[in-house]
Formats: sequence, structure tokens, C-alpha cells
Amino acid sequence: MWRGWLCALVATLAFPAAAQEIAELRIAMPVSSGQLPREMAELVIEAEAWQQLDSKVVLLRTDRPVKELLQEGEADLGFVPLWLASDPDERQLGVASILHQPFGGLGSGGTARLLETGFRDAALMDLGQRGFFTLSFASLGASSLISSLDLNTAAEIEGLKATEFEPDGTGLDALGASLQRGQIQDMGKALQDRSIEIAETLWSENVTSLASEQKLQSVLTGYSSLVLAAQVRPETWGAFSERQRRHIRAALLQIEEQSFVNAESDIAALQAQLSELGVKTIPFAEVAGEEGRQRMALAWAERGENRVFALELFETALAEAAEPQPAPNPEDEGGLVPESKPLIYFATDRERDYTGDLATEFGVEQITEARYHCGRVEWQKNKRRDSDNLYAGSISLAGRLSADNGCISDLAGPLKSQRVLLFIHGYSNSFETAVKRVIAVAEDVGWQGPVLLWSWPSWGERSAYLADAQHINDSRRRLEGFLRDLTQATDGMTMVLAAHSMGGRLGVEIVYQFAGPTADSLERAVFVAPDVSGNAFSDMIAHSGHNHPVTLYAHRKDCPLKASAHRFNNDQPRAGQGGPDLIVLGGLETVDASYVRDRRVCGNHTYTFDRPKAQMDLKMLLTDGAPACVRKLERATRNGTLYWLISRGTVPCR
Repeated sequence: MWRGWLCALVATLAFPAAAQEIAELRIAMPVSSGQLPREMAELVIEAEAWQQLDSKVVLLRTDRPVKELLQEGEADLGFVPLWLASDPDERQLGVASILHQPFGGLGSGGTARLLETGFRDAALMDLGQRGFFTLSFASLGASSLISSLDLNTAAEIEGLKATEFEPDGTGLDALGASLQRGQIQDMGKALQDRSIEIAETLWSENVTSLASEQKLQSVLTGYSSLVLAAQVRPETWGAFSERQRRHIRAALLQIEEQSFVNAESDIAALQAQLSELGVKTIPFAEVAGEEGRQRMALAWAERGENRVFALELFETALAEAAEPQPAPNPEDEGGLVPESKPLIYFATDRERDYTGDLATEFGVEQITEARYHCGRVEWQKNKRRDSDNLYAGSISLAGRLSADNGCISDLAGPLKSQRVLLFIHGYSNSFETAVKRVIAVAEDVGWQGPVLLWSWPSWGERSAYLADAQHINDSRRRLEGFLRDLTQATDGMTMVLAAHSMGGRLGVEIVYQFAGPTADSLERAVFVAPDVSGNAFSDMIAHSGHNHPVTLYAHRKDCPLKASAHRFNNDQPRAGQGGPDLIVLGGLETVDASYVRDRRVCGNHTYTFDRPKAQMDLKMLLTDGAPACVRKLERATRNGTLYWLISRGTVPCR
């Protein structure tokens, strides 16, 4: 009997079951005023990407709170009205709420234009909370303002008796209107007898009905976007396979893009219908004007803590959308031509999905069946990159996938006596994204030796900051054990550490780990935009006892780090922030990269990977170990301590 049991156990360990795939995906949609636009329902069900999911998609129309259905397991995904998507107990900055504020759609191209920029990622990050992830957005349409008066300017709204959906002091009342409380039973009668002089309404049918009864003189279209947030419980999202998550993300993005296109089309159709009825229509943006937009925006910012950051981000988005592209700086153009095809190895403490496809083999949950897995990546040198400068080709497993002691023995041979680039990615990275990032970095810096990626179990979602922070903390001990065993098995191996963003938290642990008897195994440590407490980073420099070079890249306009400090870290500056928070210490090579800037609305966080001047500096540092003077950086001092600037020109070494 025991032999049969042992054989069964061995078979189970050797051939684990593949990840379970759902047969039915239940999506909850809120029913507003007893109706859901037919076009929206069709759009959710018929998104083309669902065809790749191999699961039945079921739409649940509900008048119950969608979050309640998600919490009770009665729905898998849910579209939640944006004003209900955030958690009132969390320290939200208000970035996402701008999407449905009246002033939020008044920029170039309106709300849809904002979502085409980095403002979208900032909004998703701001919605991060412990109980839900927000995956995307969608539009139910835009409301209109209707009036029995002939309105043309914002000044004419002042003093009018008004009603709107969310009277919070940031809409019509910010323009001087007198908001009337209570529900209006007969809007047509209220407009006719002037007990209400301007009112917000959603459905086009209501507007055309009142217009046909000759009760309207003006319709101001595009007042406020009714935005939904696609949300999911972390437990539910983690239960999907990585392949399923990929297809769900693709479908939700299709729904997001098309829903905002439909919203614009609905406005155009409404304007055409009202024109036939002889009713004047004018976009609310034209009536409000720049002065009105600013009045509403300032009123909104004054009514919540930390909203100044969100408003600054919004204003930046508007300005950059309106400005012409700046003239290129010839010294910051051209990029690096990939020089080599290094061998890429990986080690990860992510749970396996057993798909047989390396791109989807590892998911988002922490490993349970082993301490870590490792292998080598097969990839094609094709010089193609996506919009984020990531390697754009396919990846596959070269050779076998190992676990634990098998990892160490498989890596010991190829890494023995080698100079290895150890790369640790930041938050919001799937395994596939992390691999494609490290391939691009290795190519760009012309790394000649082997490259080793440590991929900790990031959820790969912008709204999963808090969950990622927990996972990377849990990854510390597994990485420590992996590097301890690896360095003991690979005589003469030296590592050059490059840690980006939240990955810097593991980087700090590595500096401490290799500050003692094993110090020779770490040649240098490079921190790029580290999302690490400035105090913790300074303590590492002062107290770790390290005797290898440490370089810090920082940027005064690193928007994601600024959001991280405000939203999740009690306004504690992050080590990668520049400006007044720039860390300049003895024993640390600080590089202020604020001169190089990308065009993202909430950007300047990946500059060493996609801005040529910073890329070249990173290349010389990692590949050649060149000091800052040789890299022709500009000298600067703070409190008598030297640091370095990436600047427009090059400075002779002296």
C-alpha cells in the first residue's frame, strides 16, 4: 500500500494540475433609474477579446450595490459608478474623481483624452485600496444641462435656481448658481414655471422629450461624464490564470475605448435631434470657458485633503495636450542601438500556472509549492520595441524549468566566475512585462555577460500598489536565501545590482546582505527611481557597512513617486524624488536626472530606460563601471557634499 501511495505522490509532484479556468465570467452592471443603455450592455457582452477567453460571459443587471455582489461572490467583475469606487477610509488624492467632475471634461478632447494619457495610470493608482482592484474605466455617457432660458456664457448661470446629480459645491454652484435641494417630480413644469432654471439630466430621451414639448431654450451638452470603474476582488483576480487575466484586460480596454467613442457619438446625435426641433445646443465647455473651468477646479480642490496634487496633475495634462511638441534636443535623441544578445536567466517566487507558455506560466500569487523557480529565456534579437521601450518579441523557455536546489545547480555552471547583471523590477509588472523589460535593458546597455532577473509576485495592476507592497515584503526572505545559496555555489561570481522603483526595497536588503563577509559578491548597487523611504535609504548608506559603490538616480518631477508619497506613504519623501528631497550623502553617488523628461502626463519614472541621455549614462555605469566624472556629468554640491547632474551639455572630467 505504501508503495502505491508513494507512486501517487511522486506523480502528483512531477505532473501538477494546470490552473483551473473558469467556465463562466459574471459581470455585474448597475441599473440606473430602472434602465441600462442597450448599447452599453451590448458593448460589454460583445467585446471581441472575450472570444479568446473560452468562457461564457454573463451580464448581471442589478439595482444592488455592485461592490456587495463582488464581496459576496455573486459576481466576478463589476462596473461601479466612479464616485462609489473609492474607499472613504483610504487617503485618496482625487485623481480619479476628476474624470467625472464637470471641469474634468473641459480640456482638449474631454475625459476620453485624459484617459489616453498617463493621467489614466495615475487615476488607477489613486483608486488602489485593500479590498478591490480597479482594472479600467467605461463611460455611460455624458449628462447635459437643460434650461428654459437662452444661455450663452458662464456669467448668465450666476444666480439661477439649479439642480444637479451631485451637489457638492464644485459644479454649478461654483459658477454662482443657487442649488435647489430635494427631488423634482415634474422637470418640465419646474422649468416652465421657473422654480428651476437650469437642471442636469442624463438620458437623451428625456432631453428630446422636453424639447419636443417646447419647454427648452438651451441645452448645454457634455456637462459631466458618467464614468464607471471596472473592479474585482483580489481573491477573485488571483484565482484566474495569467492567460485569463490577459484576455480580460484586453476586453476591458476595448470596452473602455469604445464606450467613450459611443459617448461622443451620443452627444453628436443629441445635437442633431435638437437642431431639428429648433433648440439651441452648445457644449458646456464653451459656455464655462477657461475662467469657469478654473473656478470649478479650485472649488473642488479646496474641498478635500491632498487634492492639490491631483489638480496639478490635471493642469499638466491639459497643458501638455495643448502645447506643440517641443523642439528635440539633439543631445537627447537618437537612442541606443542594441549591441548584444545576452543570456537572460530568471528566478521567481511567483506561483506557477502550468500553461506551458513562459509568457503566462507565472501568475500574481506568492509561491506555495517551492521557494522559487528558475530558468533561461529564449528570445529573438529583432530591435523592435513597444511604446514603453520594452522588448516587443516573443519569449519562451530555453531548456528546463527548475525549483529550489535544482535552480542552484542549474545556474551554478553558467554563472560561475561571471559578472552578472541582477535586475529587480518595480510594482505593476507581470512576469512577462518584467522579462521584456530586462531584455530591453540588457540590450540597451550592451551587457556582455549573463543577466539574472528576480521577478517577485507583483500583481501587474496600477491599482494594486498596496497589495504589491505586501508581496515584495514577503519576497525578501526568499530572495535572501536564493542569493545566499547561489553565491555559495558559484565561486567567483560578482553581481551588479540594478533595482527599479519598488524593487529598490529588495535592493536595500541586498546591500545589507552583502555588506559583510560576502561583500566581494556584489560589485556595485544601482538604484533607479527607488520607491523606498528616503530615511530608510539614508540609513542604508550610513549604517549598512557596505564597501561597494552605490548609485542613486533621482528626478524632481517623478510623478509616480510623488503620488506614492502622498497617497500611500503619509507624505514621506521617496528616495528617488529629487528637488528639495534629493538625497546627497558621503559614500553615495547621487545623479540628478531632472534634465531629461518624457512626454507622459504622470511620467519621469523610467527615464534611464527610455531617455537616451540617461540611458547612455546607465550604460557607462553598469557596463564599464565608469565614475561620474568619466561619464561627463556636471558637478554640483549640497551642504558641501558632491553630487552629479545629467545636463544639456557634457562636462570635461577634471
